Amino acid sequence: MNENEIDTAVLCPRCKGAGESFAHINRGSKPHTWENIPCFCCNGFKLISKEKLGWIQEGKRLKKYKDEREITLRDFALECGMRLGELSEYLAGEAKMPDNLRELINKE
Repeated sequence: MNENEIDTAVLCPRCKGAGESFAHINRGSKPHTWENIPCFCCNGFKLISKEKLGWIQEGKRLKKYKDEREITLRDFALECGMRLGELSEYLAGEAKMPDNLRELINKE
């Protein structure tokens, strides 16, 4: 987030402004642990831009659309003509959604 976005920043909805999340850490053959790690959504800054908040909200609507159709993530990605990882980013609100997906959720 840059200085211009600070004025329009909102509290991170994933960590609720804590800046961190409690997560399971897989250490391979060593003992696994549970630790507080920086929030993957706000990178520990506790705030996100309104634009990113919009991405998250769109991702939730897209997930609802997919779930209501009772289709697998893989099949949905194939239908949309994109890679599984790319679709996952949109569902998680990690990237700006392309127009073709936005049109699907705005029909509802």
